[in-house]
Amino acid sequence: MQKFTPILLFGIIIIGGVNFSVRLTLVSGTDAELIPKCSYHHWPDHVIATTEIETHDTTILTNIKTTFDCQAECSKNPSCKAFSHISSTDECIWRSSRDYNMIDVKFSGETGMPGIPDPGSGLASGVKEDCDGTYVVIGELQLSNVTTVRCPDGYFALSCQCFTEDDSGECSPRLRFSSNHPGVAFCYAYYAGKKVGKIPPGKAKSQKKIKAVVTCAERNPVTEYNYTKFSDRVNRQNPITEYSYTEFTERVNGTDPESSLRPSIGCPEHFVAPRIVGCTVYSEDIDKKLGAPRPLIDNIDVTCTPDRNVTDDTDVLLSIIVACSNEVFPWSTWSHCSPEDSTATRTREYAKPVPGSYGMETQSRPCQACDPTADIVFLLDGSGSLKHKHFDVLNNFVKLAVQTLPFGEDKIRYGLIQFSSNANVEFHLNTTLDFETLIQNIDKIPYKRGLTNSDTALNSLLNDILQEENGDRPDVQDVAVLVIDGGSTDPEATAIAADLVHNANVTVIAIGVADYNMTELQYIASEPVNETVLAVDLFSELKDKTRQFRDMICRATVEGWVDEEMAELVLPTVTDFLCSLTLIFNCLPVSPM
Repeated sequence: MQKFTPILLFGIIIIGGVNFSVRLTLVSGTDAELIPKCSYHHWPDHVIATTEIETHDTTILTNIKTTFDCQAECSKNPSCKAFSHISSTDECIWRSSRDYNMIDVKFSGETGMPGIPDPGSGLASGVKEDCDGTYVVIGELQLSNVTTVRCPDGYFALSCQCFTEDDSGECSPRLRFSSNHPGVAFCYAYYAGKKVGKIPPGKAKSQKKIKAVVTCAERNPVTEYNYTKFSDRVNRQNPITEYSYTEFTERVNGTDPESSLRPSIGCPEHFVAPRIVGCTVYSEDIDKKLGAPRPLIDNIDVTCTPDRNVTDDTDVLLSIIVACSNEVFPWSTWSHCSPEDSTATRTREYAKPVPGSYGMETQSRPCQACDPTADIVFLLDGSGSLKHKHFDVLNNFVKLAVQTLPFGEDKIRYGLIQFSSNANVEFHLNTTLDFETLIQNIDKIPYKRGLTNSDTALNSLLNDILQEENGDRPDVQDVAVLVIDGGSTDPEATAIAADLVHNANVTVIAIGVADYNMTELQYIASEPVNETVLAVDLFSELKDKTRQFRDMICRATVEGWVDEEMAELVLPTVTDFLCSLTLIFNCLPVSPM
């Protein structure tokens, strides 16, 4: 197999002989083989047998440990139409002709015939149906309690699977994210004892070899990709009733064994053309006969649900990761400013669930009445009280807000800190000066969860981001924009940190959402607070406040700037004002001197 660098392979499929796969290089330097993902009609306990005497259409591979590996070999080869895996001999047989029979070895009475294994040999067969344009990357078969694999750069992880050496299903797959690789999903395979990762005393670390398999799709530069994540502990005595991406119902008391333990989640709220392209369900509690719960994807309602109750036990960790695409076309260019409302608009089409059907999305923004130069740093709440759906709302607000002002090396630069229990710098002021990359960086921000330690963000602002080596310009106004959904965990520490920020001549804009603490917002914000504090009662209202955000930045950075709407008012002259008093005092209008 030839090796290529990732940049040469963008959008290319390499075909050599009958092998239809691609090798890419991962960050760690190891090779990842991208194998086309194909669907199969599976036939347990059957073997494929040709109806012809010749065997020119038959290929036999040895040392193939699992049925999935045999299926992958068939997927690599466009000429393969069906396969059989014999686990007792580690043989993989595939045929290029569709002229064959499926023989049930258990009941056919054909044992002892040439080419037909005896019952008990561990047989599984499959007939190839179609390949959907995505790929799988298969990890190594390892004797380990946990093993992992990931997609190469330029590819988006859709879902995670795992397999044991005997196809017993005693493993559980989990898609997870690493702070060391923002935006990258790793596929983990966990060996399943009674509970995943909990091996009984006196037993070996792992009783069977396991492998992780991740499904990958090449990133389309137009399509937006994102994940919806749900993780919680479930309890039969205190069950989850329902979860979706629009509403989360907390656990309720109940002892009904039929209570629903099948939470359902969908795509991020701001997607206009959502489509679930992959789903991974992880549970600590695995039925050894059935394996881990499998995902059921419904792209009409755009939800993913486990195929059965996720546990019969108590205190079991459940995780569901949905990979979504937002299938939209590129935005049109911005229109000229409308004289009626001083806004510019742009449009884009998006795909509807019905094939061949499209909708139109329109976006508007206020025309720029000011041309500020500033270093702006968002301090974004990532605490556990938000929940993932509301963190997406805050992220979406930041994306809308940065579009309202000029961006560039000599204009506005943006940095972002996410805070929860700790502060995490997501990007510095000089991380990128390209607008599309800026939006992508915002999209990649993982939701942290934890406490609301906003003081850590204010301290990180001064000690990390607002440094010349990280892009801060000493002759440009610094602006911090705090976006928070409640009060700080440590108000005293926050007040001390806010004083330090004010003393550093940083303008602070405080935006509170839902359960905000107005007293704290006003203390954190710069004076005058009527121009630097913005509060909304509902998360859904935040997207409509980008105009006010822009005005706040203009007031803070452009000396003498006047709000467009105020400038358009016709102020009364002295004569007009005194004439109006005649209605009250019944006096004559006063003429100008």
